[in-house]
Amino acid sequence: MQSNQAAGCDNVPVRLDNATLERREMWEASDVDIQIRLASLRSKARERGAFGVREFKRLAVKVWSAA
Repeated sequence: MQSNQAAGCDNVPVRLDNATLERREMWEASDVDIQIRLASLRSKARERGAFGVREFKRLAVKVWSAA
């Protein structure tokens, strides 16, 4: 997942697909929480504004599930 730090928004949604691109889940996290987490990373990922889905899910709330 990559965040556009200059965009400025309230929430960031992420849609997770299966191999056939069918929606499985949607998660949403506060932009503030994401920016705080990115600021705490000490890697090239922080410079790119990126971190993995698993990390995103730690900050986020599931807002929809296909099951």
